[in-house]
Amino acid sequence: MESLASLYKNHIATLQERTRDALARFKLDALLIHSGELFNVFSTIIPIRLK
Repeated sequence: MESLASLYKNHIATLQERTRDALARFKLDALLIHSGELFNVFSTIIPIRLK
């Protein structure tokens, strides 16, 4: 059975390959990934970031 580290490495390699293919296919230069929104918890002034 493969280790989690090698499975993760293969997963990232697959994502990178598919991203390169999609960018090339549609003749795009970059990909923008939304990383969440900043919001306050329980109406406090302490902002947190969604993970």
